[in-house]
Amino acid sequence: MTEEEYTTEYYIQMRQSYRNNKQKWTDVLNSSRYVFVCYCNSTSFCHRKLLTKILIKLGAIFDGEIEI
Repeated sequence: MTEEEYTTEYYIQMRQSYRNNKQKWTDVLNSSRYVFVCYCNSTSFCHRKLLTKILIKLGAIFDGEIEI
């Protein structure tokens, strides 16, 4: 699967998740801080970055990545 195909499918799944779990999404957006983690490094293609774009569109503030 290409990055473009993955991105398209991921956005479809996140839209469905938003429709089916609106309160959970609202809870995340109303929280003062959330940290999303995965094993991808900061320079690689990652679903976490796609999720960040979605949350920003919905009004979240992105404070940057934490590198460990």
